[in-house]
Amino acid sequence: MDNIGIVYYSNGDLDRALKYRMDSQQIQDRLGLQNTVGYANLMMNIGIVYWSKGDLDRALRCFTDSQEIRDRLGLQNTAAYALLMDNIAAVYYSNGDLDRALKYRMDSSKYRTDSDCRIPLAMPTS
Repeated sequence: MDNIGIVYYSNGDLDRALKYRMDSQQIQDRLGLQNTVGYANLMMNIGIVYWSKGDLDRALRCFTDSQEIRDRLGLQNTAAYALLMDNIAAVYYSNGDLDRALKYRMDSSKYRTDSDCRIPLAMPTS
């Protein structure tokens, strides 16, 4: 279901992207898969859709849920974790909370170095 959501997201249909990602979340919830890497990725993907729709509070909630799962699983030193820190920083930046945005941006840089990932460093400009 999340893969279908990715297709809709890529085509700019955020409402359908969110629907399929939420359907995927419900299925994973029923199967008890809340503490898996796949669920953490799903929560990050849902957060990205909310962020794209301008719903920063829900986006942040999804991103922090993803972070908590990754922390429990010991998955901090990964490219995905660095990207997640960037997503959280972008939400705080968009909300005007520059101190928190900087904190998460710096965390991202630390994890990016630790995981030797090659994702370009950038901060949103608007």
